[in-house]
Amino acid sequence: MKKFYFSLNKVLAYKEQTEESLRNEYMQRALRVVEQEKVIQELNAQYDHHCKVLEDGKRNGCTVGFMKLYETYLGNLQIQMDKEHEILVCLKEKEEEKRKELMEAKIEKASIEKLKEKKQEQYQKMVQKEEELLVEEFVSNIASLKKVEIS
Repeated sequence: MKKFYFSLNKVLAYKEQTEESLRNEYMQRALRVVEQEKVIQELNAQYDHHCKVLEDGKRNGCTVGFMKLYETYLGNLQIQMDKEHEILVCLKEKEEEKRKELMEAKIEKASIEKLKEKKQEQYQKMVQKEEELLVEEFVSNIASLKKVEIS
């Protein structure tokens, strides 16, 4: 029983390390998602700014070359934003996978902790019974000695 309990401690320590490692990986992936969202926001801001510049140019009588250049640039920005959105979707999927792994690790650790607590209770009960048996044996030995002395 004692040996099993101590091996549970080793397993629990391993599971805690695994959970901590998964937590760090999850946080890194979540941070990468946030960074990617910032990249997309910056591209959106650029796109909005250049759309306004193009509209201002149209109102102020810009050249056809200027309009064509800006439309091409805005098209390229849109393609880049689409690619960045695809990257974001992929990053979010990876983040979600890691979150699920982390949750599984937490559940495993919790179940091992429960098992450890159960084994600890069983061990304490066994120790208490052994102590009770020793006390009973001691009391019966003293009683036997008193009977021998009285006789």
